This record gives sequence, C-alpha cells and structure tokens, in this order.
Amino acid sequence: MLRVNYKEMEWEEGLTVEGLLQKMKEEKAYQFILRGRVTVILNNEVIPTSEYVTKRLSNSDEIRVYPVIAGG
Repeated sequence: MLRVNYKEMEWEEGLTVEGLLQKMKEEKAYQFILRGRVTVILNNEVIPTSEYVTKRLSNSDEIRVYPVIAGG
C-alpha cells in the first residue's frame, strides 16, 4: 500500500513515478493537481522530473505530489 498525499493507494509491482502519475490522472480527485507540472516528493526526497520514468516505487512508500505554482 502506498500513501499518496496522505491517502492510501494500491501498490503494484514495477510501478514507477510516471505510472503513478498516470493512475492519478484517471482519478477525478487528483485532476486539479495534475493539470501542469508537478513536484513529486518520495519519502521526503524530491525526485527530479528526469527520473519519473525509471524511479520505481516500493510497497509502503510515502509520496506527495504538488502542482508547480508560479509566484513572486
């Protein structure tokens, strides 16, 4: 089981960050987050966008996904 933005989500063998984001896009609860670029934090470590395709998730990982918001 994964914890994604403090909610439990089913874990699958071989699931990557990119795969998780695709699953999240299918759920209405996450659509507002995934309209543009996001920051992914895996177990308190920011994951570079270049690693989303290869970074595999493990059972019991804690993931937070935040939209990138311009500010100033």
